Amino acid sequence: MATHTTQLRPQTDATRAAADAPAPPPEPPVPGPVRRVQEMTARVAARLRQSPWWVRVLAAGVLAGYELLRGKTRPLGPGPTPAPPVSRPSP
Repeated sequence: MATHTTQLRPQTDATRAAADAPAPPPEPPVPGPVRRVQEMTARVAARLRQSPWWVRVLAAGVLAGYELLRGKTRPLGPGPTPAPPVSRPSP
């Protein structure tokens, strides 16, 4: 039994030292941006449900224009280029 106690003594001392050490202050919780966006989306959705139809159409247009402005739904490039004109020898 004494050998077992002797073997565990360093581990016990290390555990006690760690328990006696002052704990670092807890970090304050940081409000997540995702949570704020979800709350804002819920508020806007609730207001849109109570609004007349034309406000919904206007809001959809604003969102579509914003997406176009950001470039998410823009076409990748201009359409296909026409073939160059064929030169014919003059008679």
